[in-house]
Formats: sequence, C-alpha cells, structure tokens
Amino acid sequence: MFQYPHKVYNTMASSLKRNSDRIGKMADAVGAIGTAYIWSRLTELLQDEVPYDQAAVFRYVDHLPPERVYDAQPGPERDRLHLTLLRAAYPISPYINKVIWADSDDDFYHINDVAPDEFTETEYYRVYYSEKHVEDEGLFFTRIDHSLSIGLVIEREIPSTPFSKAELAALHKLAPLVSALTRQHSQGPRSVKKMAGFSNTNRISEQMTGAFMRFGSKVLTEREREIAGLILRGHSSKAAARELNIAPETERVHRKRLYSKLGISSHADLFWMFIESFSYFDPESTEDPLQEYLRLRRASTG
Repeated sequence: MFQYPHKVYNTMASSLKRNSDRIGKMADAVGAIGTAYIWSRLTELLQDEVPYDQAAVFRYVDHLPPERVYDAQPGPERDRLHLTLLRAAYPISPYINKVIWADSDDDFYHINDVAPDEFTETEYYRVYYSEKHVEDEGLFFTRIDHSLSIGLVIEREIPSTPFSKAELAALHKLAPLVSALTRQHSQGPRSVKKMAGFSNTNRISEQMTGAFMRFGSKVLTEREREIAGLILRGHSSKAAARELNIAPETERVHRKRLYSKLGISSHADLFWMFIESFSYFDPESTEDPLQEYLRLRRASTG
C-alpha cells in the first residue's frame, strides 16, 4: 500500500486544514448577510487571507458625505478621525475623486493606484491621512447602483510593512468575493440602503459638498475653477495638466493667475480659504461662498 512521505503528508494536511478554515470563514460571512455581523465576518475572512491592522466600511450615496457603518476598532480616536474626514478631508480624498465619484469598476484599489503626484504634500495627507498613522492601505469598492456605493478600507498601521506585490495580487483576487457578499447584503430585505436620516455632522458635511461644487463659481473662470478643484484634490501641476489635457506650462499660467486673483501663494492657502469660505455657504442659495468671503475680507482690510 502506497504511503505519502511524512513531509508531503504534513503539507497536504496543513493545506486541507487551511482550506477547511477558509471555507468555514466564507460560510460565516454568507450566513451573516442581512445581519449586523456581516462586516465583522467579512473582515475576519480578509484578515485570514492578508493580515492588516484596521478596517472600516463606508456607505456613499450620490455626492453626499460618506457614512461610516462599521469600524473594526471603534473608539474616541477613530471618531475624531472620521469627524476630520467629514468636516474637511472627504471632498479632496483620492478615493472619492478617483473611485467613488468616478465610473470605476468593482475592485480593490491600493492607495498608490489613486493618490496624486506628491501625495505627501497634499492637504488631504496633512490634515487626515498622516493623522491615521498608517503605513499602507487600500479600498474594496462595490457599486450597488447608480446612487449607492460601499467601500471597505483596510489599513496597516506604522510600523507594519507595506502590502507586498503578492499580497496586493491576493487582495485583487478577493475583490469579486467581497463585492458579491457586499451586494447581496446591500440589496437584501435588511439592506444598508435604508437610511434613518443624517446626523448633524452628516448635514454639515452634505453642505461641505455643496460648497465645494460651488466654490469660485462667481469669482474664477471655468478653467481656474477646474484647476482649483484639482489642487484641492491634491493634484500637482503635472497631474492637473494631464487631467485637463493641457501643457504643464499652460496649467502653471492658469495656476499663477488663480493664486494672484485670490491673493494666495500655495495650495495650502487655497485649501484653508475653501475651509474658511464654507461659513458663507447657503444651501438655499446659488451664491458663491468664495465671493462673499473675499468681499468681507477686503472690507475688513480697508
């Protein structure tokens, strides 16, 4: 009777056990569809495949601010970070602009896939990303329908190592499974699409989106507004030129005129001008919050 060598037998046994554990985790995730446990079961499944330190799930409806529906390690610090995201960072998030608000396919998106040039110099990085103290991260994206999307973010915190090429490949392979479970859960009778209403923070953030869309509408030319929007999203001069299909020299001319018109000298100045002008945004009006902000600033300086 043939007998496997001891080493081969151990390898096969280990493989069978791993596959059995994997099937068990998948079964747990499937069984949690339509319940409050779906996200914890799904993140546990992912954790066994590719280790990470933190996970959160966000719901995106149209151009409204993201709603956090799950956090693997909730607490005051995570709440503070989410408040920062809602109040200032989400309109300039690479995920928002390159995936959520774009016509992107369901997949896993590594931060390096979507981050603009000179990412560490952007205001998004300074006010939000750096505060998370992450070494690496990525987003599992699922578009449920034309108005609803779900994003599952996984993070490796400092001093962990970044995801390797093999791990990134594994995460991409897991994306169809994540999307299938997410879609089934989101379209079921206990769908996450059912919204009980926005909190005060969410209402403020919804207004932030409106202010972002209207920023400079009465003050800047169309091209200057396009460039201002790209700057606020963290694009460098070269990246903005590529997005607009113009020469870098042309982009720099428009950027210089934009800065001169607003009396600023950097992308950081532009970001804080947007934040400060938000207090002049009226959701019931079509007025440009930047126009009112500039008018009052000039009046105060004589």
